[in-house]
Amino acid sequence: MLLQAVQEALRSHNLLNRVPSEVSSKENPIVLLKREKEKAMGFFLNLIKRVQQKDSASVSGSAQQVVGIDLGHAHLLVVAIERKADKTTITNFRLEQRPPSPDAASELLRNIFKEENLSPLGVRIAIKGQGVVVRTLSFPQMRKKDLAGAIGFEIEKYIPFKANEVIFDFQILNENILRGNAKYMETLLVATKQAEVYSLLRVFQNADIQVDIIDVGALAINNFMGFLEPETLNKPTGFLDMGAESSTFVILYKDKPVFIRDISFGGADLLKIIKRKFGFETEGLSLTQVQKLLANPEHQKALEERLGSFFTELKLSMGYYLDHVSGAEAIQTLFLSGGGFRMISNLAILERELKISVRKPNTFSKFIPGPHLNQDLLKENEDLLPVALGLCLR
Repeated sequence: MLLQAVQEALRSHNLLNRVPSEVSSKENPIVLLKREKEKAMGFFLNLIKRVQQKDSASVSGSAQQVVGIDLGHAHLLVVAIERKADKTTITNFRLEQRPPSPDAASELLRNIFKEENLSPLGVRIAIKGQGVVVRTLSFPQMRKKDLAGAIGFEIEKYIPFKANEVIFDFQILNENILRGNAKYMETLLVATKQAEVYSLLRVFQNADIQVDIIDVGALAINNFMGFLEPETLNKPTGFLDMGAESSTFVILYKDKPVFIRDISFGGADLLKIIKRKFGFETEGLSLTQVQKLLANPEHQKALEERLGSFFTELKLSMGYYLDHVSGAEAIQTLFLSGGGFRMISNLAILERELKISVRKPNTFSKFIPGPHLNQDLLKENEDLLPVALGLCLR
């Protein structure tokens, strides 16, 4: 019934071809369509999944190219991979500064797809940042359809938005947890404002790009790590992705994200610290130029001393996870990605503060760069790849 309801809603609003400027709560189903056989978490924000599977353009017995796009606050990253047998190849890689306006971003995307000879069908994108709310919730044990109703009825208790403003979905993490004489279930809830989803979709719609999947950035990271280092996830493992405006902190365990939190601290905050402390005018400077400014050990030390609030947020997040997730164990390793960490030359400060092992994922141990790519440029930007590659792995 849910599948039919979502398909009818998509058809009635023609959402397969356009994004509405206004959608009321009655017109838009807030429980999203899930792909039941999806290996990963399965609650990507599949608002405009094409109903007719023939349009997904899968080719049996041959390598299929998949495109993932990470449209961040500061950058626009387009990656394509091909998977065949035991070989996963990065066939396309384009990294550009994000234009200031949505129309300019659409034009840039259109040009990239033309220049890279990429198909505009079946593209996968991510939504992340402060517009996405993720909560780990506990409910009495119940049937899945009853849980959907309970969450829908009480959604405003768990998010800072009105129910008719959001799209939400959930995934059951653990069932039959015994507490006293009662059984409970732990559920991961994801909600995002409709306006932000539609705004993002318009960028691609205006570029004549057909989006197949809208995922949550943290879940794309889960796909990435589950493919790259599945054995690592046999124990609770942290992953911290520092973008320009915010950082996503995820704890992964047995191919599931058991804790997700967005922290309002990113590369832009580091630039503000640099400007206040040293008087450097950072606007318009490239990341390489900023790194040169921070090459002075005195500057780097002063920057690290001002990271205390960020470290505190991380410690609080880890403590919350241990206190509120059933059977939680302390993480032993934290993986890092994102351009923000390029400004921190000594990552050992994280190990000292958090008292855990900190390292970056070895992306190219599993992903093979295509021979025609700029190998140096690709490897230089390895820390920006996890979300886009995770999208491609759906």
